[in-house]
Amino acid sequence: MKRLMSLTVLALLLTACSSFSSRMQDLSFGMTQDQVKSELGSSYQVVASSINKDGKTVTGWRYQDSDKDPAYMVYFVDGKLAQWGEANALRSIPDLGDPTGK
Repeated sequence: MKRLMSLTVLALLLTACSSFSSRMQDLSFGMTQDQVKSELGSSYQVVASSINKDGKTVTGWRYQDSDKDPAYMVYFVDGKLAQWGEANALRSIPDLGDPTGK
């Protein structure tokens, strides 16, 4: 019984410790906000919301496990994933168009 408990705890720890950057690789353009939550979890902060030049709603979520870890951003245009990555890397990508290419 102790062995089973130990294995269960170990499995939970390994799952929790999976690197956030590896989970980011499971994202794809056009995913819904619910799909992104399913992949990355719901421990995010909404840090930006605006209307872009095409009149579409742009929303930015910030994920960060701890102050020592890098921050990751995901951006949605009208509820569809349009951009994601490390926050510092995304600063050089200023315009968010329609993820469907329309």
